[in-house]
Amino acid sequence: MNKRGFRVLGMLSFLFTILLMSSFAGAFYEANWGSTKDMIKQDQKDILVAETDEFLAYIGTLFDKQIQKVYLFTEEGLDSILYTFTEVPEELKDYIYNYQDVNKELEAILGKPLFADESWGDERFKNLPELALALGDLRYSTVWIKDDVITHIVYANDLNIYHVIFINPFDDILGEDNLSSKIEP
Repeated sequence: MNKRGFRVLGMLSFLFTILLMSSFAGAFYEANWGSTKDMIKQDQKDILVAETDEFLAYIGTLFDKQIQKVYLFTEEGLDSILYTFTEVPEELKDYIYNYQDVNKELEAILGKPLFADESWGDERFKNLPELALALGDLRYSTVWIKDDVITHIVYANDLNIYHVIFINPFDDILGEDNLSSKIEP
């Protein structure tokens, strides 16, 4: 193959990668803030498992991992999305590996995070992070701000380990006073 052929092949490969990433990002952001429950239901391919006035809960997969996806609503419509990873790993350290794997997937879609933290409440088990995690002495969290605020966390509470992604509209971090109107250059 000549140089031109390699360039064309390289360009096609690049465009294909961009299309895949943008279609996947579109799958990750399935709804518009303020959407009604009926609008969300209409677009869902996952299995509805619970519904109230305040939420819709589905089971499905994300990054080849089982999840429960919960859409939270206010009177104004869709307010937040919560992904909870539901698979229970065979070993405690797998919670940390799963968190790291999902973080890599999110980074591939969202780019470099704004913030990443490894928070220790008690460092006595620093050489056994999986035990510290299970005891609630360690929490990993990563935050991205794009059009939305995406928070990815693994933590424990009452000896239960939770691995979640929480998505809020960016406007939510400005507060109810709508601080954006008060910010001046």
